[in-house]
Amino acid sequence: MAKSLQALSDPWFQHQLDQFSQAPRFWIALSGGLDSRVLLELCARLQYRHSASTQSNYLFSVIHVNHQLQPEAEQWAQCCIESCQSLNLDIRIVTVKVNINQGQSLEQAARNARRQAFRDVMQSGEILLTAHHLNDQAETVLLRLLRGSGVTGLAGIRPVVKFGSGWMARPLLSVSRQQLQDYARQHGLQCIDDPSNQNHDHDRNFLRHAIIPQLEDRWPGLQATLARNAGHLRQADDFLNEQTGNIIHQVLDQAGRILVKEFSALDDFTRHLVLRKWFEYHDLSMPSTRMLEQIECDIVAARSDADPCLSWNSDGHCIQIRRYRNMLYILKNPRTLNTDDIVIPWDGQSRLELPLELGHLTAEASDAGGVDDRLWTTARIEIRFRQGGESCLLPGRAGHRSLKAVFQELNIPPWERMGIPLIYLNGELAAIAHLVVCAPFYVDTGQPAVKIKQQP
Repeated sequence: MAKSLQALSDPWFQHQLDQFSQAPRFWIALSGGLDSRVLLELCARLQYRHSASTQSNYLFSVIHVNHQLQPEAEQWAQCCIESCQSLNLDIRIVTVKVNINQGQSLEQAARNARRQAFRDVMQSGEILLTAHHLNDQAETVLLRLLRGSGVTGLAGIRPVVKFGSGWMARPLLSVSRQQLQDYARQHGLQCIDDPSNQNHDHDRNFLRHAIIPQLEDRWPGLQATLARNAGHLRQADDFLNEQTGNIIHQVLDQAGRILVKEFSALDDFTRHLVLRKWFEYHDLSMPSTRMLEQIECDIVAARSDADPCLSWNSDGHCIQIRRYRNMLYILKNPRTLNTDDIVIPWDGQSRLELPLELGHLTAEASDAGGVDDRLWTTARIEIRFRQGGESCLLPGRAGHRSLKAVFQELNIPPWERMGIPLIYLNGELAAIAHLVVCAPFYVDTGQPAVKIKQQP
């Protein structure tokens, strides 16, 4: 049916959104430029046609992100407000500060800030509509080819992807820039012209203005051909993703950590596929081939008793890959905790909020073993954190064990240990969070006891 409809006609556009008809809301990403202004018009027309229908689920809102990078930024935001008012559409203006991290370009930093603003406004199941089109697809494929991308990168811009708590859709992806220009002219649309789009210092602009026109002179239909190639590679990428999805469950534990022994038994190609899937599993950008090789060389191949760590910045986040024993961990924005000299009194009954966003503690009556209730109700209870030199006599064991040895026995990685609360009764270490009760304070099943719980 879609092929028989004229591109950018009202029935054609509704057909593009039919698959999302149950979405609670559509957010229109509006820059005010030609592409997004056409998208705005199409959405407004669709909402108007269905406004009288009680069965309609087409609820549109608009978001404009002010990056504060151009002198005209405030004026552009006002233009977007006026366009939305004329179409009876709600608009939200979000002003962001673009922070450029090490290794980032201004384009990347602005994109990250913009996408985070989109995530922040979206609720579960909502759809973000962007105005990417056929020419954008061709430029993306060429850029990624020149940067040495693999199958996933060369698959280009996907029509629909999971995004935040909802989805991102590109309903104009099969439409050329020329078709959008013709539509804007026919409907008298006023559009913002961002002068930065003419700056050839940006790779995409250089391709768009200097390279692609020459390629099209030699190979007419280049844009459609590149888009078709991207479609073929998407099919190949989908197949590889399906195969990798079957494999990754064999090398991941329930917490999403990679089992080094099982991972190392895979061949080189499959290991790289698994690592990329692992990053996707944790909602992180795809690593480069060089990064994958570094993970394997510096982390996977490290001695089993080492504590290797690989850190870098990606999409405005600090990412760490670490290994502890037979596990690979991926950490997003890890914190360095300073718990020195923290002492928190606790009545042992009410819920206790821990500092540094470490969650909270509760204590519940239990007949399945735990801290001796008689001691718990009479002692002075304090929460402290590891300072060094602590030890604990484990129930049923001979001799005290250092806190480090207990953590090792519990398989707790070093970077998590500083955030584990220690429960003291009358100045003596009685319990290590919810994990261990020291022998002098422990009672077995059937005796009045207190069970300590730590939750996020």
